[in-house]
Amino acid sequence: MYMPISGETISVLPLIMIGFFVGVIGGFFGIGGAFMVTPALNIFGFPMAYAVGTDMAHMIGKSIVSTFRHWRFGHVDVMLALLMIAGTGFGVEAGARAVMWLTARGLADPVIRCAYIVILLALAAYMLWQYHDAARVSMVEHREVKDLVGNRLTRRLQSLKLPPVIELKKSGIRISLWIILLVGLLTGFLAGFLGVGGGFIRVPALMYVVGLPMKLAVGTDLFGVIFSGTYGGFTYALKGVVEIYGAIFMVIGAAAGAQFGTVATRYVFGIKMRLYFAVCVFGSALGVVAKQLSYCQEQAYLKAMKAHLAAQGMDAGRIAGILEDRAQVQALLAANPAWQQLADYEKFWNALGGVMMLGLAAGLSAIIISLCIRGIIVEKKRGVVLGA
Repeated sequence: MYMPISGETISVLPLIMIGFFVGVIGGFFGIGGAFMVTPALNIFGFPMAYAVGTDMAHMIGKSIVSTFRHWRFGHVDVMLALLMIAGTGFGVEAGARAVMWLTARGLADPVIRCAYIVILLALAAYMLWQYHDAARVSMVEHREVKDLVGNRLTRRLQSLKLPPVIELKKSGIRISLWIILLVGLLTGFLAGFLGVGGGFIRVPALMYVVGLPMKLAVGTDLFGVIFSGTYGGFTYALKGVVEIYGAIFMVIGAAAGAQFGTVATRYVFGIKMRLYFAVCVFGSALGVVAKQLSYCQEQAYLKAMKAHLAAQGMDAGRIAGILEDRAQVQALLAANPAWQQLADYEKFWNALGGVMMLGLAAGLSAIIISLCIRGIIVEKKRGVVLGA
């Protein structure tokens, strides 16, 4: 199908599939899934700016569908979500300014990717350790641990009575308003700094800092994503980089996928959800590592080109003009087999990173759907037995 804004011709089926996969994962984990959607759209032909803008636009519809389901299951703390949004807005702006500061010094790409990798791996390691600890308790005490609510940090923060102290009735906790705003500020900063929706940061923050159960953290974050997605989609639309047709087809897939993802949370214990979330985060970290390797290959041949052109007596302005011209860069690559090999490695690692993200989304979606179907079957069998 022809996309009138970007001028690209994209197959509709991959768009529906991407929307479906991320709808399943987003409904289950409470994340927007930008770290999966953007590279996938880029692989299927969207220029990167249009991939980001279209993802932000489709996120609105997907989050509304998922939040509605979680609302019905009692997994949304509206007051907490709105308070988090208040702090997140300032944090995102601060994060964006930090990116601009790094960009002006030519450090943005490597620093952001390294931060991304460290944060993702740290989250995955901690959640896997928690799951292992819960499994050990289950074996020793011969009881099933359904979820872990709070930790030493959350108990310490909740004990601080810095006014105003508010009561979150849905979450069942009393906590200082300043702590919630600070959590929103810090998670917003990381979201703005990393250039993502931030769900994979906010959900752990709600669990490990504020002290929410996994399912309540998922539903509460999805409610907040509605507002952040709306703002992001609006700003990208003003910049002319939202393919509305592409977003519509993705929403169609996401609306169907979100049904499976949200319903599956009814049949999976919170501690098990943490395990799957850790796998999701760890797989995403590997995808970012592949992207970083691609970046390193690109920088290697660009550096060699700069040295070659400088040796011919060209000034910095002319060199920059040549390296910004794709046709001239391709001509230089074709004339030097060593540079061409580096460019081939760059394309390989870039494609591998995107494929890993898409494969992770498909694999996790299959697991979540199977959990959903199995839970529904078991529930119906129990209903038949009770009815008999």
